[in-house]
Amino acid sequence: MPLGRHIVILLLLSCLLPDGVRASDKDAIEFIVKRGDNLYKICEQILEDPEDWRWVAMVNRIKNPNRIMPGFKLIVPVRLLKGVPADGVVTFVKGDVSIRVKDSQEWQKLNLNQRVSQGYWLRTGSSSALEITFGDDFAVYLRPETTLEITAARKKSAFYLLYRLFLGVGNTISRIKQATGKETRFEIQTPSTVAAARGTEFRTAVDSLATTRLEVLTGKVGVRAVKTEVDVNTGEGTWVEKGKAPAKPRKLLPPPPLVGWKPLYRAMPLVFEFEQIRGAASYRIMLAKDKGFKDVVKEQVIRFPDTLQVAGIEDGAYFLQSRSIDDVGLEGPALEAVEIRLRTNPLPPLVQSPADGTEYREKNISLQWLKVGKAVKYHFQISEDPEFRFLVQERPAVSGLSYATEGLDFKTYYFRVS
Repeated sequence: MPLGRHIVILLLLSCLLPDGVRASDKDAIEFIVKRGDNLYKICEQILEDPEDWRWVAMVNRIKNPNRIMPGFKLIVPVRLLKGVPADGVVTFVKGDVSIRVKDSQEWQKLNLNQRVSQGYWLRTGSSSALEITFGDDFAVYLRPETTLEITAARKKSAFYLLYRLFLGVGNTISRIKQATGKETRFEIQTPSTVAAARGTEFRTAVDSLATTRLEVLTGKVGVRAVKTEVDVNTGEGTWVEKGKAPAKPRKLLPPPPLVGWKPLYRAMPLVFEFEQIRGAASYRIMLAKDKGFKDVVKEQVIRFPDTLQVAGIEDGAYFLQSRSIDDVGLEGPALEAVEIRLRTNPLPPLVQSPADGTEYREKNISLQWLKVGKAVKYHFQISEDPEFRFLVQERPAVSGLSYATEGLDFKTYYFRVS
């Protein structure tokens, strides 16, 4: 029976559903039954899992699935519909990141802007990271050493979207947007629990013992395990051991403030110290190249009064963030990003003479440059090629601001100073 024979209407049916039906089933589609229809045929064509015909029968109080009168208005929860794929796209990738497509055992390299679909597995290696964005609905960020499956990513109707992820091990940050006129159902499953969220931002972590930790930064998340569900609100967290019910949500600890930091650092190692937070077992400190902390260059867990020491990074702008970790491993909200700049190498001097392209009719030339603050010596080179592979003169430690060259042949030369 073609689906086109039905009239389809999106309804909010909070007053029409029987007792025991999930809250999410209040978003439903109405089908008008035609002659010759039965519940089995309809469900086989329109449901993601045809075995859910029993749920449809309960919602509609149908006692005999083989007999449905023509004209009967069949109510079907939107969450049960087949829907169409809603692909995601890779919006950030760093380091060793790979993908395994559906029905394959081979891991392949994952690239920026690549599309990912339902049934794909994603994996990040050490010091690696990945972000997948699904339109305007939500984005999930995978931290290092994380394995994640996109078990469902489907558009169920013009107004209803379903996303379901399975986090095998590692850490993710989920950011879900509540679009106007659109209902998004988001679930993240782990070996020990299921978390359902709408319009929120939360972190999920699974360790080697399959214990799940979940921290809600904004919104609300329902965490379900062993027939028990708890609501975790903004600023709260819970943990779930495999085979056990979720722990009672607890308030997350505030971040430790940074003490005595400077906006500009001129020497390494960089040293950062933090105030003590009562109840914190340790702190997680992160240094990144971006304010969103996707491109992390240094991450370390420390205990008070230990400091974070950073060496071996390039000059430039960085952002620093800190979180408190409590006695069960829940991490609180992050300190607002602090921007710092690192300049361990002095700025290059400005050349005063010779000017670029100047021609000389003598073999001895005076090279001059402007003073750089705190510089005590200068290094200059003269070469026959712009890549400075063939040096003709070089002085690594000139204390003044000028140098008279030795006799040069008549030809073109290149000059630079640091």
